[in-house]
Amino acid sequence: LDAQLPEQQGVKPDLLAGHSYGELVALSQAGAFDLPTLVELSHARARAIADAARERPGAMAAVRATREVVLAELGEIDVTLANHNAPEQVIVSGSVEEIDRCVRHLRSRRVAVKPIPVSCAFHSPLVAPAREAFAAALAAAVIADPVLPVWSNTTAEPYTEGSVRWLLA
Repeated sequence: LDAQLPEQQGVKPDLLAGHSYGELVALSQAGAFDLPTLVELSHARARAIADAARERPGAMAAVRATREVVLAELGEIDVTLANHNAPEQVIVSGSVEEIDRCVRHLRSRRVAVKPIPVSCAFHSPLVAPAREAFAAALAAAVIADPVLPVWSNTTAEPYTEGSVRWLLA
């Protein structure tokens, strides 16, 4: 993937955003850090998440329903609403056992649900231990304020001056 491809084609963004890992790419494109730092942070993030996943394996599933329907249907099933991608698409994340239970329950209620082939329960408490290791990598990196607005996928607001480091951690 050539990160400079859009600019080479004459495309110059007014603002940037990225979901999950894509936020690192957006921040790099916006000048918060250079390409070598992006690669270093990418490796650090992947290692931190892989370590957390080894300790606490997990899974994810896509549900075709509103957030409200999913919340009402899940009751005591211990999963996290990891992403609210669209008005009628929610991603749930949790332990392998709880995601299996969730899928069986939703299917029994005729709610469309599909397991996602991932290596862990992204965007859930199961990968929370990755934050500390990734925060250490961020603390060691040279990070500046972006020169273009970048919208955070955590707060749904643009990063403000000095906020990049703490919002990523």
